[in-house]
Amino acid sequence: MTGNPLQPITDYLVDLQGCLMFGRCAGKTTRLSKLHQNRLISDDHRLFTLDKLENICIAIRDTNFDSNLKKDTELGEQIGAILDLYWSENELENKEGDWQEREVNPLWPYWYARYFDEEKAQFLNDEDGDTIPPSISADERQAALEFCEKMLTEGLDELLTVENLQSIEDGARKLYDNIMLTISHQDAKAEYELIQAKQSIEERISDQEAVIKEKRTELEEFRGAMQNFPKRDLLRKNLLKEFENEERHLTLILNREIEDQERLVERKQHVEDNIKRVLLEAKNTNIPASLSRFLAFYTSNNQALFGDIQTFIQSIKLGEVLLSNHIHELRDTGGLVSIIGDPGFGKTIQLRQFTYKIIAEQLGEDSTNIIPIYVKAKTLSKNIQAIATSPYGIITDDSENSKEYHGSSTSSKEEAVEIFINSMLQTEPELDEHIVRNLFGMQRNVFDNMYLIIDAYDEILSEERRMEIISFIDDNIERHHCPVVITCRKSHSEELTNFFNEVNGEINTHNCLDIHFTPHELRFEMPTKLANAWGMNSDQLSLSAANLYQEYETVLTHPLFVGFFCMLLSHDALHPSDSNNPYLKQSKSNEEDDSNSTVSLQHVAFLKRVIEFGLEINVKERQSISEDEIARIRKLFCYIAATYITTGLSNLENILKYVAKYHDISPSAREKQILNDNLGVMFVNSEKDIDWTHKTLPEVATGLLILEEPEYKDYLVSEFGSIFGVDGNLWSECLLITLIQEDLEDSTSQPFVVLSGLFDSMGNKSLVRTLNMFGGNGGHLRDIRYEDGSYTFKVTNTTVFRKTIIEALANSYFSALLRGNPFPIPNSILGKRISGAFALHLFNRSNMTNGLYSDVVTEPLKMRLPNVDMDTIFQRFENDIEKVCTFYWERRGMYPLSKVCEGGRQQEKSLLERLTNEIQALPSSFEFSFVPSYEMICSSFTSKRRLELMEEILSRCTAKYEFSIWGSKMDFEIDGIDNKSLQKLSPLFESVRKRINGPKENHLEIKNMVNLFPNISRSIILNALVISIRNNWKEDNSLNVRYAFGLPETPYHTLKEALNQMQDDGDETTGNFEILPSWIPIEAYVMGGRNNPLRKVFQKPQAKGFFEK
Repeated sequence: MTGNPLQPITDYLVDLQGCLMFGRCAGKTTRLSKLHQNRLISDDHRLFTLDKLENICIAIRDTNFDSNLKKDTELGEQIGAILDLYWSENELENKEGDWQEREVNPLWPYWYARYFDEEKAQFLNDEDGDTIPPSISADERQAALEFCEKMLTEGLDELLTVENLQSIEDGARKLYDNIMLTISHQDAKAEYELIQAKQSIEERISDQEAVIKEKRTELEEFRGAMQNFPKRDLLRKNLLKEFENEERHLTLILNREIEDQERLVERKQHVEDNIKRVLLEAKNTNIPASLSRFLAFYTSNNQALFGDIQTFIQSIKLGEVLLSNHIHELRDTGGLVSIIGDPGFGKTIQLRQFTYKIIAEQLGEDSTNIIPIYVKAKTLSKNIQAIATSPYGIITDDSENSKEYHGSSTSSKEEAVEIFINSMLQTEPELDEHIVRNLFGMQRNVFDNMYLIIDAYDEILSEERRMEIISFIDDNIERHHCPVVITCRKSHSEELTNFFNEVNGEINTHNCLDIHFTPHELRFEMPTKLANAWGMNSDQLSLSAANLYQEYETVLTHPLFVGFFCMLLSHDALHPSDSNNPYLKQSKSNEEDDSNSTVSLQHVAFLKRVIEFGLEINVKERQSISEDEIARIRKLFCYIAATYITTGLSNLENILKYVAKYHDISPSAREKQILNDNLGVMFVNSEKDIDWTHKTLPEVATGLLILEEPEYKDYLVSEFGSIFGVDGNLWSECLLITLIQEDLEDSTSQPFVVLSGLFDSMGNKSLVRTLNMFGGNGGHLRDIRYEDGSYTFKVTNTTVFRKTIIEALANSYFSALLRGNPFPIPNSILGKRISGAFALHLFNRSNMTNGLYSDVVTEPLKMRLPNVDMDTIFQRFENDIEKVCTFYWERRGMYPLSKVCEGGRQQEKSLLERLTNEIQALPSSFEFSFVPSYEMICSSFTSKRRLELMEEILSRCTAKYEFSIWGSKMDFEIDGIDNKSLQKLSPLFESVRKRINGPKENHLEIKNMVNLFPNISRSIILNALVISIRNNWKEDNSLNVRYAFGLPETPYHTLKEALNQMQDDGDETTGNFEILPSWIPIEAYVMGGRNNPLRKVFQKPQAKGFFEK
């Protein structure tokens, strides 16, 4: 008795099908085959189909108008209506109001890509005679899509009906029959007869396939009966030989039927070759060219121009494609299909459904032609690293931003087999290892029949590892012509395409398909199918979903959230809210760079429900647990989410360690298991890394924690300076709306109560972003007065909403100011110019910790000194001259021509004189720790008094310069500069004066400038010499100064290199040592000077390349 050599494949398919039958959707165990099947769409497929429609119409039109045939008027009108749209939309209106044809038809790149065939000499050449390869740029694709949409809007949508296209199909068939009947040409008749013969053979092949299936079933049933027949009776009755003879007889019959089918297939191929020959010969006969083209066109489309008409229509309207069709096209050559979608779009479910369907079809047809290998990308990547032993390096082909990648590839078939086996078992732990190993232990090569199906490319954390898995995919395509399907988020789709093109050289096909669903499907079809998959009353759930959907429409944008929505409805955990809230309509960010803008109140309220009820439902469904334990799990979940956001940690084990140390919360072993066991809103993968079902979920959870745990709010302020992190890097609309949801929902009470309590802990940038979000930046306060221990104010004429938010901020601000613990708000809120009594009030109440005014306004450098006497000002600065100088020069450096003192020039004159006199009166040993920046030094050129004060300060600085490079400071003797050099430096000083619009009367000749203000002059000169110095005042003349003195554009790494390069015959960028004055320090042309401790490092090729960049 013989065994079935293909049984290991069947066993594997059955085992994998069982693993893929169920999954989790919105936290509930679900039969995936009953869920909604999302569409896949492709822009390029859509546009290729639109181009194909035009070609079909042109071919029919040219044939229908041929003088040899009777014209079909109705068909002509149908075709003409469609072609009119192509031609009218291919015209543009010029400035004169006339219509003219576009220079380039938007569909031309798609026509050329279809037409291009080098073997048939179908291609175009450029001006140099080189072949132009087909390519479609992003701009060309966008232009063609706009063309398509306009055609649909202008009438094509109405013409694309099943009835209309079927009528055109029928008309084309009549044309074909008419040609075959009316053209008296033997070759044409022969072709017709051959086509009839081909159709007859195809019918016989179909019948033969049914016979083979019947005979195969008969043989398998007989073998099953043999296996179940009692062996004792088999031997006693001498039936063994008779059974074996019958098995051989049935096998012989089956093989004979298979051979007959093979002969039929060969016969069909022979007839097809004859058809092609006849068509080729027809080109050289008297058949008109238009009719000959139509015959070739019609027969090449298997006499079905549109194929499945409904599919053809959807291809143009949406770009809808069938994944199975794309994969089938890749069976002979191999290639890649990537399924692209945002988080929550159902990529994993789509892939599992596809794999399940392949298996079901295989088993239904008793076929083993396709062997799907289903793996997670991250798991596959881990096993490639662990098992593959052949190292490789790839340098991306980009001259500007080339990058090198290193990884491992398989060096043998055995390595590849072990990688697949481990990855399959780790992806689906329920798979039987014995069955999987038997699959790869067959004599038949599994790789030749493999469909490689990979989920979640974007979950591989390292870019280098992602390149490695693409290289692995390409190896399998190249070696085994393997079709590969991979899912990926949109955030990584461009990288995936670039990586595949890089390693594959664009040899094999790569089709990108986007997941697509309509509002109707989200609202009606998905809830119904979810209810059926969950075993619930679909009518009841569908009705509830339809009634409440519109209220949550802005958040129900993808299948995952629809799943959560239905889950909450099924537990009666979702109720209507006030959608007429006046504040909600204004909660939209005005920041253009905020990619997460326009998060709605419903969005936040919905996710809070998901966290509050979804966690409980998910946990309770799997094990018995008390309410106290649920509350603790929820608290742990919020701490995990907050730590994920604030620290950047993504590994659950590390996050729990952090939470235990800094928040004194440690989960029990049972709680750890629950957290690891996928909570529906948070998934923990095999490497303990957290995946969120939506990126805003951790933001909502963090907001809940801040509201519910005062200690955590205090922790954020203490650790990061504000509840929104350092410099507001944690701020988002979603987090803010979570915090103030109560304010936004209850518009009847005093507005913004919760928000008022958060203003003082927001931080500067977060406060500004919050005001921008609510449009509060459009108004300000006026008539601010402090009387009898309280503040009064008015808000400028603005909208009611803006007035409300500004009043809430003002009340919180003035309350904090009274407590002596102020927080900064935007200067603009306090008026266009803060002056008078209120300015003096802020001057007196501001603390000096981080500089005057830094605790009361967000831009303290725009604040001036109040118009009071000098003693009052100096007393406020505790008579600390350095603090007064810092205050003055910070503002002068930032705004050289603006007032520093409210009292104008006279008050500033008094300030400058007093500062100068007090510095001069200081002991000769006194040195400033404060060193003026280059901006401050340049701003002193606006008046002689400022120059004098700056000179006094620089003469007493601990460091007379800020100029050092690689640990070696640069200086020179100002008296050592010769007259010729001074003349070369004159344009540099003049450029400084012009840059700050310094008055001409302050202009000094260069020699006088150097004599009167040597320290200022030294600083200006050093700035030009030290090319690496960073400041906002870099002069246009700096390089010219360097060139004038023979200095190179950038310093050399060593003195030896400098002397070798700085020659008379070099250009100005390399320098000229012969004209270099001796007063210029060596550090100006050699990094670090003579004794640079890093000179050996500079000599290394890697370092040289770095510094050259």
